[in-house]
Amino acid sequence: MICIQKLITWIKIRFYSIEKDPQSAMEVCDTSEGVSKEAQEKKNLMEENSSDEASGWRTIDSVIARAKELIGRTLAEEYPEIEISVSKSKGHLGELIEEHHFGLEINNESRPDFEKLGVELKTSPLRKTTKGKLSAKERISLGMIDYFQIVEERFHTSGFWKKNEQLLIMFYIHTAKPVIHRRFHLADLWHFSKSDLIIIEQDWNYIKTKVAYGLAHELSEGDTMYLGAATKGASKNSLREQPNATEKAMSRAYSLKTSYVNRIIQAWLNPVENECLLIPEEDALLLEERGFDDLILNRFRPFYGWDILDIAEALRFENFNPLAKSSLAQLARAIMGVPGRATIPEFEAAGIAMKTIRLKPNGTPQESMSFPAFQFTELVREKSWADSLLFQRLEESRFLFVVFEIQGAEKEASVTLKHAKFWNMPQLDIREARKSWVLTRDIVANGNIVQYVKDNGDRKTNFPGAAEFPVVHVRPHATTTDDTHPLPTPDRITGSQDYTKQSFWLGNKYLKQIIH
Repeated sequence: MICIQKLITWIKIRFYSIEKDPQSAMEVCDTSEGVSKEAQEKKNLMEENSSDEASGWRTIDSVIARAKELIGRTLAEEYPEIEISVSKSKGHLGELIEEHHFGLEINNESRPDFEKLGVELKTSPLRKTTKGKLSAKERISLGMIDYFQIVEERFHTSGFWKKNEQLLIMFYIHTAKPVIHRRFHLADLWHFSKSDLIIIEQDWNYIKTKVAYGLAHELSEGDTMYLGAATKGASKNSLREQPNATEKAMSRAYSLKTSYVNRIIQAWLNPVENECLLIPEEDALLLEERGFDDLILNRFRPFYGWDILDIAEALRFENFNPLAKSSLAQLARAIMGVPGRATIPEFEAAGIAMKTIRLKPNGTPQESMSFPAFQFTELVREKSWADSLLFQRLEESRFLFVVFEIQGAEKEASVTLKHAKFWNMPQLDIREARKSWVLTRDIVANGNIVQYVKDNGDRKTNFPGAAEFPVVHVRPHATTTDDTHPLPTPDRITGSQDYTKQSFWLGNKYLKQIIH
């Protein structure tokens, strides 16, 4: 039965290829009198030994057109005959597409799926946000990192690049239904811009350098911009040997970060008009020579030590209000050359968050830094640290800290720009943050939030505080105690079924260590 299905698929694809690419089909069918039977047989044999040519795929355009035929449809609708064969299996959607829609043999090797065309097929889920917009549900995995192989390679001849230079991406709407019932929404070939390719090469080289120095165990997705080194598994079985070190490292895979995948979706679905490239394509050579971080930080360096009013005047920043809550963020954007509310494509694609920090005269940040408030019910549903939202934020995020310094204790004291730096959390600190997450999840799950209620009505909680957990602690993220989220388990002391919104915070003492 399966052989008959494959034969039907093969015939469909051959006729489809002739329809979409008649010239190539004529070349296959046209055997002139001057060509011997033996030569023709050799030619046919060579074609049959190439998986994508044998399946009828001779041009990239025909492959793209074939992929787009599934937009608005599911595999079950297109191929009802595969329902029985996969309904009880956990077959990957990408493999089903390769086999049934394109007639390819499953390829788990280091070569692209359409080998002669140099095209790799990827399927990726979309999710609907609370505002009804579509965004990437996850990163796109591009193959495992071989720690011993990467140190011997160069980017443009590496196994990674040979396989992933051209990506045919098919996005589908994620649902709880079996994969064959998920509807495709977007499909096309993604073209890396010159600047993006330079950054991806620099990301790859950073990963290679860290591995070469025996630091594979310290890799983090936050190390890089677009190309991440994503963890694969979180158990002892996921540990691997690495060169130049005795300590084992977590298994990791090359991946396009979720933030970069969102950039692809945005480019195809809803291009943003109000955006400001920090490094235009014409400056790609400069990007290649200097690197992204240095080019951006170099825009801040001339203003180190300057009063913010003088910076605003030098930049001709009209109507600058130093008392406004967003004044420092607006000034930092102006220093980078970003007008108004324009989005920064490179920051969006790399998941970079800019944070402005005010230092007291003693050098301590005026405030701790918070992450978005978490939902108590979602927190207890997180099965493991590796699956948690906090881990994903700490592992994947990069920050641009723009640090300002208050010059005195008086209210009217001047404020100067101290420095700027890119930062992501080291693996050692991420492991410390895990302790705070585990304790918080257990407290919420067991209804053990409130320790006691003071005479004035204030509640003392069991949440991890900054004194015991200096890297990441928990505190309220609400303007009033009435701003609450529902609890999965009522609180034992108060009996409350909801509680004031909370979030994880980076403590100000920890921030002080980071920025100095």
